[in-house]
This record gives sequence, C-alpha cells and structure tokens, in this order.
Amino acid sequence: MEGRKIAILISDGFEEKEMIEPQRFFQENGASTYIVSFKSDCVMAMDHNKWTNRYKIDYYIENVDYKLFDVLFIPGGILSVDKLRRDKRVIDFIKFFFEEEKIIAAICHSPSLFIETSMIKGRNLTSFISIKTDLINAGATWKDQMVVVDRNLITAQGIKYLFEFSTTVIKETYNKFKTGKHFISKTYIS
Repeated sequence: MEGRKIAILISDGFEEKEMIEPQRFFQENGASTYIVSFKSDCVMAMDHNKWTNRYKIDYYIENVDYKLFDVLFIPGGILSVDKLRRDKRVIDFIKFFFEEEKIIAAICHSPSLFIETSMIKGRNLTSFISIKTDLINAGATWKDQMVVVDRNLITAQGIKYLFEFSTTVIKETYNKFKTGKHFISKTYIS
C-alpha cells in the first residue's frame, strides 16, 4: 500500500477499535490515512456504549478533493453512521468512490450508508446482522461471511473480524494497483 491515500470517513460515535486497528495496519503497510468528516474540528470515539477519545479531522468534507484518495474506509458505530447517512455531502463523497470504482472498505454498521447512494443493487456484501434486511431491501445480496469482496467493495461483519478485514483491504489494494485491473471475482471469507 506504499504511497496510497486512505480517507477514513467518520463522525461522533464511531467505534474506536474499528478505526484505529485497521488504520494502524494500513499505515504499517505504507499507506497514509486521513480522517474526513462533515465536522470541522474533531470527532469523538466510542467503545461500545461509552465515549472515549477525540480525533482531529484532517479534511472537512466541504473542502476535500475527492480525487486525492485511493481508498475509502468507513468504520462502524451506530451513532456515527446514523449522522453520516443524513448528510448529502457524505453520500456524494461515497457515490464518487462507487462511480470511479475506487476501493470502498466498510465494516459492521457502516454498509447501511450505501443504502442512501442507491448503488448497491445486485452487489454482494456483509454487515452487522441488524442491518441485513435493510441492505437486502435496497437490492444487495447479503452474505453470512466474515468478509465479502465484490469488485471494489469490501465489507466485514464486525469488530471480531478486524484482522481478516484489514488484510483483505491491503491485499485487494495491492492487487488493484499492481495489475491495474479491477477485482477478478467475488470473494467470501468465512
């Protein structure tokens, strides 16, 4: 992932472990990571149901150049995802990654953001079980797998699968930029 730039899209109430562990893994493998939000100063993390630490925003979504990034990474956290879903700028940001077929990596509750994009019809994905029906109703095919790869979209069920998720994002990013091709097929990791 040397030289690759990853946008981490979050708001208050994101699941801290779901952000910092993959972020560390991506950075150790040569990527640069940047926190993007519609807030302009910092965001507050959670550990399940308790508030933890503040994280400084690198890019305010109003001013960010979408083309700057190779990968979009969206950690879970019900509060964060619910706030992000309501912001048109966030949805436009996500749509850009779908339209450009750039890598999108989402874990736990964050795939529910894709419902607002209207771009997951016919796509295979996974998520935390509580949003399964919502994703199916939006036209996606939900898989009961730890991690699912469908072309440029990488999703994981939750915090238990951070290692599998992070290594898959690294592998798929490497493959895409080494070969210059999009994903060969669908992959399911169980």
